[in-house]
Amino acid sequence: MNIQIVSGFLGSGKTTFLNRYMTCLQGRVAVIENEFGPAGLDAQLLGEEVPVKEISAGCICCSMAMDFQQGIAEVEQKYHPDYLLIEPSGVGRLSDVVKACTDQGYSVDQLITMVDLSSYEDYAQAFGEFYLDQIRGANLLLPTCFQDLPGTKREEVLQKLHEQNPQALLYGEDWRMMDPEALLELVELSAAVQKNSLPHSSALPAHKTFSSLALEEIADLNEEELRQKLGQLNYLDCGQVLRAKGFVCNKDGGWMHFDFTPRNITITDYKQPTEKKIILIGRSLDKDVLMRLFAR
Repeated sequence: MNIQIVSGFLGSGKTTFLNRYMTCLQGRVAVIENEFGPAGLDAQLLGEEVPVKEISAGCICCSMAMDFQQGIAEVEQKYHPDYLLIEPSGVGRLSDVVKACTDQGYSVDQLITMVDLSSYEDYAQAFGEFYLDQIRGANLLLPTCFQDLPGTKREEVLQKLHEQNPQALLYGEDWRMMDPEALLELVELSAAVQKNSLPHSSALPAHKTFSSLALEEIADLNEEELRQKLGQLNYLDCGQVLRAKGFVCNKDGGWMHFDFTPRNITITDYKQPTEKKIILIGRSLDKDVLMRLFAR
């Protein structure tokens, strides 16, 4: 069983990559998806063709490590996949996820980290070792959010990524423009990179650094109203919201799926009927303020 870990900080594009990458693989594929928050959403976005094992309400790098290890064994025994793709929580340390695998005798074949270029400097300064662990431990670094940076700034940030992990294969263009064959070749090429040493980090565990909140009492909104409310997360006195995502009923008809990071808001139509749900991850979140924001 070929085990590949797709890591990256909150909102860096892990699920988007998995949806694209899974179509490149030949053979049986299974996914283990970890949500730091109390309820998972990303599994709904991965489709029904691939079996997905969800581990939520904690981080598999710390409080949920045993559930994670049991999950690997369960997926292997039930589905016998040729490829097991692991998507840790955005606040999970890559080094701890790898350790949880190797402690059970599993070898990790690929370490891929998605990096939001537009937020790299802010996050590196704010979260230090906790954030950089995912970058320093990767075989392959795939930057995202190119469109938010001018060319000279983009090259500057790419150079900083290279300095953090000079051994990794750093793809300096938009991987979304690659055809499936080229993307698969890129991932396979990076497998030849010698894996960096991944010492156990001294940073605080995720549950002591971040908090999460799930909302289900959500008003019906149109796209403009939803975008306006998400924009308020950057300045409303509600704590520091680093990531928000969810499904909202569109009062104009249908459903909307949204992704929020402090620098980017994406809202798309979602055709499949679902339940209202919003998950927020950040620091010092004010539950009452956030509930009022989305309930009215």
